[in-house]
Amino acid sequence: MTVSAADGMDSLRLRSCDREPVHVPEQVQGHGVLLVADGATLRVARAAGDARGLLGALPGEVLGEPLSALFARADAMRLEQLIGSACDRPRDVVQLHAARGGVGVLAATAYKVGGLLVLELEPAALGVAHSLSWLQVCCCDLQEGMASLTDFDSLYDRIIRTVRDLAGIDRVMLYQFHKDFSGEVVAEVKAPELLPFLGHRYPASDIPEPARKLYLKNWLRLIPDVNIESQPLLPPTPPGRPPLDMTHARLRAVSPIHIEYLRNMGVSASLSLSVIVRGELWGLIACHHYNGPKHLCFEVQRAMTLMAQCFSMTLAALLARRVYENRLKTEVLLSGLHARIRGAAALEKLVPRIAGRLVDLVAAEGMAMVGRRGVYLHGLTPDADMVRKLAKWAFARCQGELFTHDRMGSEFPEHEGLNRSAAGVLALRIGGADRVAFLWFRPEMTVEELWGGDPSRPYTLNPETGRIHPRTSFETYRRTVSGVSKPWAEHEIHAARSLVPILNAHILRITESLVRRNRRALKEKNALLESISRTDALTGVLNRRALFDSLEAELRRSRRYDGKVALAMLDVDHFKSVNDRHGHQTGDMVLRAVASRLLQEARTTDVIGRYGGEEFLMVMPETSLESAVVVAERVRAAIGNMLLDALGGAVTVSIGVARHEGEAILDLVAKVDAKLYEAKAAGRNRVAF
Repeated sequence: MTVSAADGMDSLRLRSCDREPVHVPEQVQGHGVLLVADGATLRVARAAGDARGLLGALPGEVLGEPLSALFARADAMRLEQLIGSACDRPRDVVQLHAARGGVGVLAATAYKVGGLLVLELEPAALGVAHSLSWLQVCCCDLQEGMASLTDFDSLYDRIIRTVRDLAGIDRVMLYQFHKDFSGEVVAEVKAPELLPFLGHRYPASDIPEPARKLYLKNWLRLIPDVNIESQPLLPPTPPGRPPLDMTHARLRAVSPIHIEYLRNMGVSASLSLSVIVRGELWGLIACHHYNGPKHLCFEVQRAMTLMAQCFSMTLAALLARRVYENRLKTEVLLSGLHARIRGAAALEKLVPRIAGRLVDLVAAEGMAMVGRRGVYLHGLTPDADMVRKLAKWAFARCQGELFTHDRMGSEFPEHEGLNRSAAGVLALRIGGADRVAFLWFRPEMTVEELWGGDPSRPYTLNPETGRIHPRTSFETYRRTVSGVSKPWAEHEIHAARSLVPILNAHILRITESLVRRNRRALKEKNALLESISRTDALTGVLNRRALFDSLEAELRRSRRYDGKVALAMLDVDHFKSVNDRHGHQTGDMVLRAVASRLLQEARTTDVIGRYGGEEFLMVMPETSLESAVVVAERVRAAIGNMLLDALGGAVTVSIGVARHEGEAILDLVAKVDAKLYEAKAAGRNRVAF
């Protein structure tokens, strides 16, 4: 297909959706009022929204006014309390009355950004009111009901029905993100006259990256009326000055593209509740209303936020349980394999006896072993020559011992028929110099996907205006996908990786049988060398070299898969005085105790090592800065709670935390070291980030 210059420009503009600064729209939804006041003087510096309807004055007429002058004198104490409790996001809600008339009772929230105070006002009478006791009962019933559920479908159904019953919204969907950030409606409850969206997928561009980031920071996003015009902030931001950060503004205006998208769907109001699992945006509880505006009182919004948080925690627990159950099944299969991998039989004799179990271990259709003595095949596999080529190709592209792929046919288009046996490949390399490769195969599966409109044309470009517009058709678009295998699940990859020590141990036994006289000495020396090369002799954690090797490998992996890595540096407070007052043996005991508690409190994915002296490093893969700070605080508290008899008390630690942002390894270590210095400079026994 030939791509024209116009097509290239179209693609460029479509990609710009992923860079749209939706957190700084400089506009608000038209049903409310947003006031920006100087944090010191509390005089209105900027205003937007329906100020005439709510405050009895135009936005320009309230500029320069003290906030207190805009509201009834009887509300002075409530206003003062709201301003005094304001933080970086709206929390408290109070009721105020406009001094110059307006609609009556106003629901007010406030938050701070920079040196400014942002006050948001909405009519308190909008939306159906519910008693707090009834809402509390609803939340408790939901929590208790979800706690007893053990399957995902029932859990999904419970949350969407509860949300729809509470909000009275026409359609409520549970929308799950895929790895490519496209999404799928995995559960739905709707009005009878509406066409179903259940099972339909939507491209990643429907919820671009900037919007996804905002959903991570705000549990609830309400657009009560998509047809009301947005109102600009007055006066406009002067050139060269940063726009107002409206990340946490409830009234933040909606992207014009998204408004057009909702209108094209026939939606008149929408509500989105975030589903966040282990710090990641798992999906959304997406609500669409079609019959006019849909306002929800603040009490209902708070109840729904609590419900979304409760659902997220329950879902995370159920997902963790599934991982545990899969790991448990894997351990049973591995135990059976381990029991059969005994003695010192050559791999060429051993593998045919356990081939069926090896296939079952990762739910494959066939497997192969490639070694110096040839290729062994079992089950549905390519021929031996193709298997050799696949093994060479796979290990040329992976840094470690394991490689997975689920679209091999696209890599070898010249080999017709490869997909019939090996659309999916999991390759594992074991052994030392005389390496052996194990490969597992899955055939292609043909899947019919349902999409809400053509996913290849999520937007159109108006050549006259240069503007992009969302698609107008959301009719079911059926797409048949072939040449792809069932993806390799995390527990299956873990199972294959778990074979490495088992098979390496067997290879070692084979080697030992050939050098019987030196078996014990060789084993002891290898174990000693491994311990010396990787372990700190005093504390038992990784030494500095092994620690840096692990950190470097994790940084490579994060760059390759766009992952997250956080680093924490820990230093024992006043350690020199411990040595001076109690002696170096006591100091060594303190370091061992700190290292032991570090290992206890760390997660299974974390890497712990001694950086030098009384300093330790903790490498936290796939961890955001916020989650890393939580782990660091837990470690700090746990160490501070240790009572050491030799000291007659406890020791404390200071911790610096930093996130990898693309810098080199030494620069990252320097950055976290600087954070540690901040913690110490701030008084020790704290976490700085």
